[in-house]
Amino acid sequence: MNKIKKNWPFYGAMIINFYALPFLIQDTGSGIMILMAVMPLICFSTAIVYGIKNGFHIWFSIIAAILFIPTIFIFYNVTAWPYTIFFTIIILFGNLFALPLHRKSENNTKHM
Repeated sequence: MNKIKKNWPFYGAMIINFYALPFLIQDTGSGIMILMAVMPLICFSTAIVYGIKNGFHIWFSIIAAILFIPTIFIFYNVTAWPYTIFFTIIILFGNLFALPLHRKSENNTKHM
């Protein structure tokens, strides 16, 4: 239960990313910018911070993908399905990128 509670900020960041940012889309240009630059950057950075604190967990990327799926029907259309895979891969890479940093932070706390 404590694991779930401590990870809510990361899931909250994903919810804000996926459900609040689409309201900023005004035209095709801003839509592409948000979907292809802003959202992936937030996913990647959130996954890095998650990975530093928790290590690598594939469940984080799966839960983020599940959080994105309803947005396809709310904000986009069926052509947005590939973004589910795109964001999942971005989050996996961010989580993997943070793995050595998590190990360093674990080693630093063990020596204290």
